[in-house]
Amino acid sequence: IQISDLCRRNAPLTQIRYLDMFAGIGGFRSGLSHYGDFFVPVGYCEIDPYAKRAYEAIYEPKGEIYFRKLQ
Repeated sequence: IQISDLCRRNAPLTQIRYLDMFAGIGGFRSGLSHYGDFFVPVGYCEIDPYAKRAYEAIYEPKGEIYFRKLQ
Protein backbone atom coordinates (compact mmCIF):
# COMPACT_ATOMS: atom_id res chain seq x y z
CA ILE A 1 0.00 0.00 0.00
CA GLN A 2 1.24 3.49 -0.79
CA ILE A 3 0.82 6.66 1.25
CA SER A 4 -1.08 8.29 -1.60
CA ASP A 5 -3.63 5.45 -1.43
CA LEU A 6 -4.11 6.03 2.29
CA CYS A 7 -4.71 9.73 1.78
CA ARG A 8 -7.49 9.08 -0.75
CA ARG A 9 -9.58 6.74 1.39
CA ASN A 10 -12.79 7.97 2.98
CA ALA A 11 -11.87 6.71 6.46
CA PRO A 12 -10.59 9.35 8.89
CA LEU A 13 -6.81 9.39 9.21
CA THR A 14 -4.57 10.38 12.04
CA GLN A 15 -1.84 12.87 11.36
CA ILE A 16 1.84 12.09 11.45
CA ARG A 17 3.92 14.81 13.09
CA TYR A 18 7.57 15.07 12.11
CA LEU A 19 10.71 17.10 12.74
CA ASP A 20 12.37 18.25 9.51
CA MET A 21 15.97 17.23 10.22
CA PHE A 22 18.77 18.68 8.09
CA ALA A 23 16.06 20.80 6.47
CA GLY A 24 18.11 22.66 3.86
CA ILE A 25 15.58 24.67 1.87
CA GLY A 26 12.79 22.18 2.54
CA GLY A 27 12.93 19.45 -0.09
CA PHE A 28 11.63 16.78 2.29
CA ARG A 29 8.84 19.07 3.53
CA SER A 30 7.93 19.95 -0.04
CA GLY A 31 7.48 16.28 -0.91
CA LEU A 32 5.33 15.58 2.14
CA SER A 33 3.14 18.62 1.48
CA HIS A 34 1.68 16.84 -1.55
CA TYR A 35 -0.26 14.62 0.88
CA GLY A 36 -2.24 17.49 2.38
CA ASP A 37 -2.54 17.59 6.16
CA PHE A 38 -1.51 13.96 6.67
CA PHE A 39 2.07 14.98 7.57
CA VAL A 40 2.38 17.90 10.00
CA PRO A 41 5.77 19.53 10.64
CA VAL A 42 6.42 20.45 14.27
CA GLY A 43 9.90 21.87 13.78
CA TYR A 44 13.03 21.98 11.70
CA CYS A 45 16.80 21.80 12.10
CA GLU A 46 19.30 23.58 9.86
CA ILE A 47 22.80 24.81 10.64
CA ASP A 48 23.36 26.86 7.46
CA PRO A 49 22.00 30.40 8.01
CA TYR A 50 21.32 30.98 4.30
CA ALA A 51 19.38 27.74 3.94
CA LYS A 52 17.45 28.61 7.14
CA ARG A 53 16.47 31.99 5.73
CA ALA A 54 15.32 30.41 2.47
CA TYR A 55 13.35 27.74 4.37
CA GLU A 56 11.61 30.38 6.47
CA ALA A 57 10.83 32.52 3.43
CA ILE A 58 9.30 29.58 1.57
CA TYR A 59 7.33 27.88 4.38
CA GLU A 60 6.80 30.57 7.05
CA PRO A 61 7.12 28.02 9.90
CA LYS A 62 5.36 30.05 12.60
CA GLY A 63 4.91 28.18 15.86
CA GLU A 64 7.34 25.43 14.89
CA ILE A 65 10.41 24.55 16.95
CA TYR A 66 13.77 25.55 15.47
CA PHE A 67 17.06 23.77 16.23
CA ARG A 68 20.27 25.22 14.84
CA LYS A 69 22.42 22.19 15.61
CA LEU A 70 21.93 18.68 16.93
CA GLN A 71 24.07 17.61 19.85
